[in-house]
Amino acid sequence: MLILQQMVIFVLLMAVGALARRYEILTPANQPQITKLVVNIAYPAIILSGVTGKGPRIEGAELAYAFGVILAMLVLLMACAWILPRILRYPKKHYGIVNVMVIFTNIGFMGVPMIDGIYGKDALIYMTVLLIPFNILFFSYVIQTIKGSSDKKEPFRWQSLANTGMGACILAIILYLSGIELPYILAQSITMLGSMTAPLAMMLLGSFLGDTEWKGMINGRIIAFTIIKMVIIPIVLTLI
Repeated sequence: MLILQQMVIFVLLMAVGALARRYEILTPANQPQITKLVVNIAYPAIILSGVTGKGPRIEGAELAYAFGVILAMLVLLMACAWILPRILRYPKKHYGIVNVMVIFTNIGFMGVPMIDGIYGKDALIYMTVLLIPFNILFFSYVIQTIKGSSDKKEPFRWQSLANTGMGACILAIILYLSGIELPYILAQSITMLGSMTAPLAMMLLGSFLGDTEWKGMINGRIIAFTIIKMVIIPIVLTLI
């Protein structure tokens, strides 16, 4: 019920964003700036806010176990991603796109705020542990997969990991493991900045949906992909 309530809250925020787009409060001109605000300020802040509180702490062994589970999950997702486009008989040129869509979900804009809303900030350390291998895989595996059928292949560059989200993850783990407590004023400022993430991100998503051509998206293959990706794979991986 708690998850359903949080989803309804997100849908309502997206509806506000769609209305803002309709009445030209959110426009194609200002959406990129607001996106940068979320990605570079609010999102890193919500990651850091998970380690600035004084709630119950998770021991190193538990974090190591969680990291192992995350790696196993990513490996299984990669296997599913290889199989799914072949089962659904996508054209070979679409294999890379489908592959990436299976593995990489919107854990930044939607996942982190949802974990914060459902489980509280103490649980964000788990998301932080997930985000590091997730980002490394995204900036390496994705490039190779998407460009796999292209004549112009781009090698993985470590500089691509130099972004505010990855920096916040690394800093959060350092603060968490070292037990360093930030001054109250700084911690509260970070928490307040992080609290912007969910409203702004959901409103942006709602505004983007207004520009989507829905008729072209409704077909049997996409419906089958959505059911397998959003229902069957999560249930199977959770049971495993």
